[in-house]
Amino acid sequence: MLQIISFVSLIVLNAVILNQVLVHHAMIKKPNYLSIFIFSLLALPIIHVEDYWIIIIANFLLVFTLNELFELSNSMEPKKKILNSGLLVGLMSIINFYFSIYYLLINSCLVYYKKYNTKNWIILNIGFSVPFVIFYSISHFTNLDYIVLNTDLINSNNPLNYKISYSLMILIVIVALIELGFNFHKKKIKSKQAFILLGIITLLIISQIIIWGFMAFAYLSIIPITICVNNYLIYTTHTRFRTFLVGLWVIIFLFEFFYI
Repeated sequence: MLQIISFVSLIVLNAVILNQVLVHHAMIKKPNYLSIFIFSLLALPIIHVEDYWIIIIANFLLVFTLNELFELSNSMEPKKKILNSGLLVGLMSIINFYFSIYYLLINSCLVYYKKYNTKNWIILNIGFSVPFVIFYSISHFTNLDYIVLNTDLINSNNPLNYKISYSLMILIVIVALIELGFNFHKKKIKSKQAFILLGIITLLIISQIIIWGFMAFAYLSIIPITICVNNYLIYTTHTRFRTFLVGLWVIIFLFEFFYI
């Protein structure tokens, strides 16, 4: 019971932090709790993943990384943001080396924001390397036996077990993307940049799944899905259709989660 309470608490905390990031960066004009609700529900199946703490911590670190990257374009201290981003992705890579693919996210962000130069590249690599230096230094002096490249940690549960609810969620995401496409020109520049970064993250997640075959990596897509769907729920004019789709998804998802 304590394990379940701890798990749910971490999920909700992660959702709250993500919601704060969205509000802070004006990705949603109207503060609401929809993102917390959606993220928490989507994250519940993670409990069935062996060593689920890896996915939870990775989601935490990815949210913090996004926060740093969202601020990079207008920051008065871009080098600090780059260093922090590299440090966070380095921490993710210590948990499981396959998460180092998000190193490409920061590089893509630097190129997109036109901040890619030798100095920033060095700063990024310093931040990325620090967790490895600290970890292996501790390992050397304490004889800590840990394999960073452990592929068994996140290969034990398949999100496709929730076939109906996830299929419906994909439909909702498609509708949300169509809505976003039609109204993208109305978004502020900062919001547009944020959605483009989310697109890059989604591509990296898909690449992880295709290259390494770990379906559990799909749980990292909870972040972009939550943001995309939340944006749709707030701004769509088709309120009845929206309510029907989301309500149906919640019912089916809860049924699959508790009874399948």
